[in-house]
Amino acid sequence: MTATAQLPPLQMETIEFQRLKTGLEASPTDSLVKNLGIVYVTSITRDGCSGCAEQKPLFRELAAKMNQKHHNLVQFTNVHIRYQPGDQRESWEAKRAFGHAAYPTYMVHVKSHMGPLEVYRSVYPAMEELEKQVTDALELAEYYETAASKAYLLHAGSVGQPRAAILVVWSSFSFLSGNRWNARVPTSNLGLHDACLLVPRMGL
Repeated sequence: MTATAQLPPLQMETIEFQRLKTGLEASPTDSLVKNLGIVYVTSITRDGCSGCAEQKPLFRELAAKMNQKHHNLVQFTNVHIRYQPGDQRESWEAKRAFGHAAYPTYMVHVKSHMGPLEVYRSVYPAMEELEKQVTDALELAEYYETAASKAYLLHAGSVGQPRAAILVVWSSFSFLSGNRWNARVPTSNLGLHDACLLVPRMGL
């Protein structure tokens, strides 16, 4: 039995671009990137694209592999565009919506309290590179989930005690900066400015 055959059932959704636009309140990216703490991996493909056809089974295998390893922390989606040489309207609509230049394009996003944030984008990448980018983005997803909690506490907490809310979320936080390191610092005297200084290394 091959390694691929041992993987769990596929956990990837395919969405037609026209369906993605239906009932859209904001941008297509907003409708894909919904929850904090999750890494969203999206492939954009179209009819008649040989590269899309070549990478489709590889992307499916990566989705199954990473869902097995990270469970509910990653979400893989394929957005497919209908295309004919004589009718390229849907492709142009999709390019306006996503800002991509070619197919297949792969994007990695995380959700923040400000909305979706793009971590990575590439045309026809090696799946090993995509896997690395998704793995690295897991810590960013955790960071922005923590930051959203901080923002919520600042708004929901007492106006006279904002520092206490900051201490709750910054007391012990692991952050990615090329190599992994732990930013574990005494928090008894941290304020908002001090907390921001803990996150300098990736240019967030």
